[in-house]
Amino acid sequence: MKNVKWIKDSEKYFLKNDEALLIELTSQSVGSVSVTINQKNYSIYRKGSWRPSFYIKVEETEIVKLSHGFWGSSGKILCWDDTVYKCEYLNKGGLKIRVLDGQQELLSYFLPREAKQRSVSFSIGTSMEDAEKLLLLCALGLVLFNSLVGEDYSNNDDNSTFLLMVAAT
Repeated sequence: MKNVKWIKDSEKYFLKNDEALLIELTSQSVGSVSVTINQKNYSIYRKGSWRPSFYIKVEETEIVKLSHGFWGSSGKILCWDDTVYKCEYLNKGGLKIRVLDGQQELLSYFLPREAKQRSVSFSIGTSMEDAEKLLLLCALGLVLFNSLVGEDYSNNDDNSTFLLMVAAT
């Protein structure tokens, strides 16, 4: 996927490329986000506070779970088809989240800490055969990144306002 970027419009967030709308995110309630991909509806929500887990649900079925330890620098994403991805958190020079398939980076979010004008960088690394799964991982990554930025950056500038979509449950 080329030229992919997140855009905020009112209370919704869109992942778009040059040709199409890929994802639509809408905050539903505290701790819950509605996701639309290819006219299919999902929800992302968080359970727990000391060892939170993030879930993606379609209808009433949980299809993706991201879990990590309280002070962990990595997490594990388990998908409905038993594939497992690693979620890596880095905090050197800013906050970065990477989703990896083995050693290959699938996607990342980065917000520098000391830049004069902070802006979030989003990139998609290697491609996947299952484009819908990659888009679900992008949505999950943004929700996770939002929650971590909310904890790590306490000021209310435009970037943190954009990122603070999901509050802790």
